Amino acid sequence: MLIFLTDNLLETTPEYSESRLMACLENLLIAHFEGKHILIAKPKTLSNYQRESKLSERAKAALAKIKQFVRKNGLDIKTEFLFYVQIVAASQSEITISVNEQHTIVNMPIGYFEDSSATQKTIILGEHINDAEFFLHLVRAYITTKKALKTAQIKIQAKPTHGGGSSISDIFQALCKDKTFCLCLVDTDCKVPGTKFGNTAKNLGLNQNKQQEWQNSCHFLSNGFIRIEKNSALSKAFAINVHEIENLIPTVLIENSSPKTMNNQFFDKIDVLKKWERNKTKEWRKFIDIKNGLRCYDIKTHKYWANFIQTVLQEKQDCNECHKRTECEMIFWVGLGDKILSQVVEYMAKTTSPKIAEFFDFNKNDNSLVELTNELLTWCCASERIRH
Repeated sequence: MLIFLTDNLLETTPEYSESRLMACLENLLIAHFEGKHILIAKPKTLSNYQRESKLSERAKAALAKIKQFVRKNGLDIKTEFLFYVQIVAASQSEITISVNEQHTIVNMPIGYFEDSSATQKTIILGEHINDAEFFLHLVRAYITTKKALKTAQIKIQAKPTHGGGSSISDIFQALCKDKTFCLCLVDTDCKVPGTKFGNTAKNLGLNQNKQQEWQNSCHFLSNGFIRIEKNSALSKAFAINVHEIENLIPTVLIENSSPKTMNNQFFDKIDVLKKWERNKTKEWRKFIDIKNGLRCYDIKTHKYWANFIQTVLQEKQDCNECHKRTECEMIFWVGLGDKILSQVVEYMAKTTSPKIAEFFDFNKNDNSLVELTNELLTWCCASERIRH
């Protein structure tokens, strides 16, 4: 996370003495030192904090590195991210979020960081561990395509974890009681564009009209700021606008990550996908069931897929009567099975980020991919660990 230090953080309150505030500042600076987040501030503010004798040597080393970073990259680095965290005085007791045309700013009182758990790596919570690991490989590839981020030597750091689909809502709520930043990412499970979200996303309070939400943020202040409930972590639930995570994976990446020992039928199925991608706009690629394929049942229950098949096959298809998808024997495309994601994650782990970036259209008009990578970047950005 990008964290901006203001210049009044050591102003005492009845609750927070100078020593308590100094401990909070120390924790924040150590997070930068350890490469868990990025801290920035105005040069004058940094100079003032450098004069504080009670800070540790590691904290002072962090301040020196932050000053170098700001000198090189400027404070406008904030524009590379969807939002940034602004640390404010302890007199503000709650987290507030302001949104304007230039920035979304998360104002967090310095007292929030008295516990070092608040400055640990951001948690990326996925439905399965492969999901979370895929997201981190994806955003590491993404930053290699952004000149400003490469110049600033931005790193990606986060702790991947998982919630097991139906139980992810409970796990997310438990994490919200901790103070570590947390981004929860789920599929929509939509079988066609614009339909209702599946139960996993619905249990997180998400739907077509609300595809992301700050958790525990039901209160709005008179000035339009969003208020996060006291004692809640800074966390967000985010629905990716695809059927399942496999729909994000380019077909050529699936092909490259598949073991060469796979039979010819598997690669024939990939060739069908490639052919359809050449002959049709790409929106369908976000919603087709990559694992289980496309059957007559899908065409009977969704006009979207009936129109799609008619377009790619150039003829209208009459389907047999079937009442369950699993019983439908008329198959237009078999699907690639349920091992795709694990194979892709294994391949990405062994491949350089610039090479992975070549598979993705980061600079094209794929809104789902752009929204996801920018969200991940904002939550997972970090400085390089200081060697001291």
